[in-house]
Amino acid sequence: MTNFCNNGTVLLILSSSCCNYRLLVYLFKKEFKLEHLLTLLSDHAISLCRFKLCNTNIPVVTGRYFNIDYDDRKCMLCKDNAIGDEFHYIFKWSHFHQLRVKFVEPKFISNCSPTNIFNLYNSQNKNHVINLCKFVKEISSQFRLT
Repeated sequence: MTNFCNNGTVLLILSSSCCNYRLLVYLFKKEFKLEHLLTLLSDHAISLCRFKLCNTNIPVVTGRYFNIDYDDRKCMLCKDNAIGDEFHYIFKWSHFHQLRVKFVEPKFISNCSPTNIFNLYNSQNKNHVINLCKFVKEISSQFRLT
């Protein structure tokens, strides 16, 4: 397990993807273990896993395939000129405001600090995790390729 964690850490550091996840892992994660959401075993949990691991069609992921600089992987759906990453869609983009209110507890979105993001991603409260999974599934549906 130690060797796997060390090799995974090197790959995570060198990758241009998973920036938000990398930030959360290095700032807050104290041990590597089975993540709570994996115990849910539902299509919602799969959506969140894909989102965390950059297996989506949001601009920070798709831009990588075309060698677009990270800072140029903008959200094409808003006027904010923001990078189209996980953070933008979960916490900022106004289009998802109603869904955000429906699925995410106000304590997580009132102050979008790294601590709150980590606490949301790693909540042990089953309802928080299921609601985050549902929200991420809705976000991902906006970026499905036809």
